[in-house]
Amino acid sequence: MATRTERAIFFINGTQGAGKSTVSRLLARRFDRSVRIDADDLLRLVVSGAAPLEPPLIPEAARQLRLRACVASRLADTFFEAEFTVIIAEILAGRLDHFRADIKNRPLCWSTSLHRST
Repeated sequence: MATRTERAIFFINGTQGAGKSTVSRLLARRFDRSVRIDADDLLRLVVSGAAPLEPPLIPEAARQLRLRACVASRLADTFFEAEFTVIIAEILAGRLDHFRADIKNRPLCWSTSLHRST
């Protein structure tokens, strides 16, 4: 398989079960140096005090989602500056502007993974 050397920060966006994890893993394998950040993993770091993320969001849940975007953005910048291509799997609904503001490096690219009913 041919690999790529151009770097970017990619977002794989989609609803739960849409295939973000699979698509992001496959994309990451196409680059010589890549990192995959699954934003769900970041909130799993919270041992106690995690807010439920079901709508309607309570203020603490919204704050924790904002924190997740901030942490993912800092990780992305850190790895990108270390010369890695970065792929972030995340549900961006209503929060793309947070990532665009928080991530300092460019280019940013995004794609939406659509769930197929079977």
